[in-house]
Amino acid sequence: MSSFAADYDSSKTIIFAPPVICFAQEKLLCATLDRSYISPEGILACLSVLFALELEPSAPPVYNRETTLVEGHLRLCVGASRGFECLRTAAGSEPFVAEAAATIIRASRSTFAERLATHSAYGIIFDGRGVLLGSLLVMQTRDMVVWMSREWVYVREFMKALLPPDEY
Repeated sequence: MSSFAADYDSSKTIIFAPPVICFAQEKLLCATLDRSYISPEGILACLSVLFALELEPSAPPVYNRETTLVEGHLRLCVGASRGFECLRTAAGSEPFVAEAAATIIRASRSTFAERLATHSAYGIIFDGRGVLLGSLLVMQTRDMVVWMSREWVYVREFMKALLPPDEY
C-alpha cells in the first residue's frame, strides 16, 4: 500500500478496484446498482463527496436529511449536540468513493454542475465564501473538457474551456 497513488493512477495493478467501487456506489445510493431510479439523497451523497458540501445548520429540513445521509449514504457524523438536536456532518474524501460518486453522476447523463444547481437541497447547502460557486465553475469546465473521453486534461485545454475565447 506504500505506492497507493501510483497504483490507483495506473488502475492496472489494483485488481480489487472494480468491486470496491461497486460497493461504494451501492453504499452511496443506499440501494443496489440495478435500480434505474436514484433518490435525491443518493444524488446529494454523490455531490457531497465530489464538492465537499456542507449543509446549512440553521435550515429546518437539514437535520432529517443529515441523519438520512449518515444512516445510509456514507456521510460521516463528526459531532453532535446533547440530545442530538444538532449534527455536524461531513462527506468522506476517500478516492474510491469519489470515483464511485463520479461514475454515478456520469451515468445519469447530466453534468456535475447541472445536478448540483438543480438539486432540491441546493437551498440548504452552506457556502460561506463562494467556494461552491468556484467549484461549480471548475467542475463545469472539467465536464466540457472531459467529453474528449480521457481521464486527464491538459492545463491549456482546461484554461481554454474556463475562460471566454477573447480572454484566453
